[in-house]
Amino acid sequence: MTSHVLAPAEAAPHPDAMPRGPLALALTFRRAVAVLAVATFALYAAWSLHLFANGTAGWDLAIFDQAVRHYSQFSAPTIPIRGPGYVALGDHFSPVLVLAVPLYWIWADPRMLLLLQAALVAASVPVVARFARRHATPGVALALSAAYALGWPLQQLASFDFHEVAFAVPLLALALDGLDRRSDRTLLLACVGLLLVREDMGLVVACLGLIRACRVRTGWRSRSVGVGLSVVGVLAYEVVTSVVIPHFSVTGTWGYWGYGAIAPDVPGVLAVVVEHPLRVAAMFVDSQVKVYTLVALFIGCVAVLRSPFLLVAAPLLASRFLSARESLWVVPYHYNSVLWPVLFVGALDGARRLPAALRRRVLVATAVVGLVLPAAGLLVVGPYPVFNPHPENRTFLPPATADARAVRSLVPASVCVQAEQHQAVHLVSRDLVTLPVDISDRPDFVLLDRWAPAGAQGPTGSKGPSGRAYERIARAAGYEQVARHGRVVLLRSPGYTGPSARCRP
Repeated sequence: MTSHVLAPAEAAPHPDAMPRGPLALALTFRRAVAVLAVATFALYAAWSLHLFANGTAGWDLAIFDQAVRHYSQFSAPTIPIRGPGYVALGDHFSPVLVLAVPLYWIWADPRMLLLLQAALVAASVPVVARFARRHATPGVALALSAAYALGWPLQQLASFDFHEVAFAVPLLALALDGLDRRSDRTLLLACVGLLLVREDMGLVVACLGLIRACRVRTGWRSRSVGVGLSVVGVLAYEVVTSVVIPHFSVTGTWGYWGYGAIAPDVPGVLAVVVEHPLRVAAMFVDSQVKVYTLVALFIGCVAVLRSPFLLVAAPLLASRFLSARESLWVVPYHYNSVLWPVLFVGALDGARRLPAALRRRVLVATAVVGLVLPAAGLLVVGPYPVFNPHPENRTFLPPATADARAVRSLVPASVCVQAEQHQAVHLVSRDLVTLPVDISDRPDFVLLDRWAPAGAQGPTGSKGPSGRAYERIARAAGYEQVARHGRVVLLRSPGYTGPSARCRP
């Protein structure tokens, strides 16, 4: 009789040892990306909340809290901390902030904005991972996604309060992904969102449309989509900066044109770029600060120079490095975060245009650089604040946390209080908060950091005196000291009668 028992070498393999098919690999990759996105959210949320608890949050977070809070109350998005009658839409055109309103119905607290910002950054990770997976193996694509998530511009964003440009991070990733997949629907939806983020996104949308229109082997319908986006983007920029923002602005103008040394408007700047390209190019590197920031941005994304996506970065780079505002040139703050998805995804796009033998090496090198540099940040001072919380990497130097918390706890709810920016953000959820600029406003309380330097208190055009100087001004006006711990002091108005409805946030 013939035996049907298989020899050991012929035994059927255990199911767990079966080779994995494409579907199983895809599912494994998606799960890994989901875990990475959740970890990204957890990292940046925890870091932002840590900074908030230790008093490093300040100016912008208080501004956006007041704007979103008033949106959530179905009132005009006024920002008392910027001055009487100051409306958010007169500063930057960012109606996208309305999307945060439902969150404030759940928990009306500045920390909700920090959680939202971490979620927006995390939402861009799967988009970048999908792009990377189309042009790299699963392992390399996952490493690239992790390198993107740990990018120093995103760390700087999480270290700088909250800012509306956080909405642009996933939207830019989606727009570039739509271009790569030739999905006009994705591209159009992302561009509509970008136009609601901020006025300068109009020029970014115009560049996205130009890339779409110039794509080879593109039908007339798709070309018309690209041309339409370019026209709408330019028109949106012009209408918003010349009509909408001036209408809401307390000064009747748009206050962020910083290119007067070049030309008074966008057409003039473009004319100078065409007529004197070398002069304009030299402006990108006429400062050591600019050079350092540019090197930091491009060091892991050199391949972007081979991608048309670099055009999308052009208006963002120009708005930074051609401006006379030196604060736009630096590594800290949030300004680099909006460039990061463009440069990183552009580097992946540029790598895929290389010969096959070189493509994998460049992609692997991009992943390695993106993962090694944050690790190096653990050892040296650099632009990675999450991994190296060295004082030189700190955007803010707040007063001692324990002293500030002790004094701040004595401020009642529903009172009008003037507070320096690091303290203001902890009071905006329960009081009407302004900055210590003019004691004639007669606030109920004045909360001061006595070490605050002159000019650091108020917005542009309403700079305040130093903390010590303002304390003398308040005392001369009859304000009495309620408490003092270390460098933090709380003063009360002689006419204070208790909380009032007019001083609710």
